[in-house]
Amino acid sequence: MEELALIEALKNPIRSEKAFAILVETYKERLYWHIRRIVLQHDFADDVLQNTFIKVFRNLDGFKGESKLFSWMYRIATNEALTYLKTEAKKGLSVIWPAEWTHTHKGTISQQEKYIATGWYVFQ
Repeated sequence: MEELALIEALKNPIRSEKAFAILVETYKERLYWHIRRIVLQHDFADDVLQNTFIKVFRNLDGFKGESKLFSWMYRIATNEALTYLKTEAKKGLSVIWPAEWTHTHKGTISQQEKYIATGWYVFQ
């Protein structure tokens, strides 16, 4: 289904359920691997992916069409993954962050960070 037709179907109450199933089937793998690169663990990545699709569904009316649908969902997935990592870090659980984020996400890295050979930061 073409993107514009899919968006129209998603916003149509009669067709939205079937259109959402198509949306999930079309984008779930790409979004999963994007999330997995951030979250790293399969089970947690699945949870974040599910939360992403819930947010997408709830906020479809807010999609303005100024970008591609996948770009919009990619941003939601990124935000959900980062929220997950921040929440886990606040709980005191070990969270792994990509090393390059120390420069782009100021203030999210605590003094307890430890650099390991793989180039990732581990919080404990």
